[in-house]
Amino acid sequence: MTDRNSALLDAIHLLHEHGTGPFHNRLFAAARMLFSDTLHSLELWRKEDGGYQAAIDIDYGTKEKEIMQQVGVLVPVQHPCYQYIAGGGSDPVRLADFVSQRQFKSTDLYQVAFRPLDVIHQMSIPLITETHLGGLTLNRQGRRPFAEEDVRLAAQFARFVVQAHHTEEVLARALEQRSVVEAQDHLPLRRAGLSRREAEVLHWMAQGKRDKEIAIILGISHRTVTHHVSAILAKLGVENRTAAVATLTHQ
Repeated sequence: MTDRNSALLDAIHLLHEHGTGPFHNRLFAAARMLFSDTLHSLELWRKEDGGYQAAIDIDYGTKEKEIMQQVGVLVPVQHPCYQYIAGGGSDPVRLADFVSQRQFKSTDLYQVAFRPLDVIHQMSIPLITETHLGGLTLNRQGRRPFAEEDVRLAAQFARFVVQAHHTEEVLARALEQRSVVEAQDHLPLRRAGLSRREAEVLHWMAQGKRDKEIAIILGISHRTVTHHVSAILAKLGVENRTAAVATLTHQ
């Protein structure tokens, strides 16, 4: 196995360690495993009104807030990668695929966000959701451009970035519902012999959550969830998860 393939596997594993801190921190750390000389930003714009949110590992010093506010305004009108993503582009692309260095250096965006860091080369990994569009950008200082090999590696990484981000959104919505689920008494299931925790696990099974996701939602270990699932099947007298979930429709 090549060093880059090994790094890709480690990066993928890190991306999917949900529940271990903010997603952008894991994302940036994973990106550094593949491209050790890059700076990163995760930027998303709401489709409805253009609202902007960003996380960066770039040091702009005391001007960071001011610069990022300007970036949120300038990128949609001056960055060709944004236009590519807004048009439905989903493959990683380089800034150099659209404009020359000379052309880009003439923009306000370059003067505000790129020039202070001596960044010329950038590669973007699109992220498009039902409500937002944007992506992960990798910025390289100095003269070395992103090569075709870098683009191919980014393409392998990209699909796992999209998967991990989607899972993160699903889990975030589930965590918002957790208190409501915990407040239910699940009386019919309790009468069937399930404990309160087992009833909660069955609820999340019915929502299509996998054991690892349920573990994050409930704040317990993956192994404990697996144990609860086995107990649920035994107590309900069914052989699989589908049959267990079906019992909810008869409660």
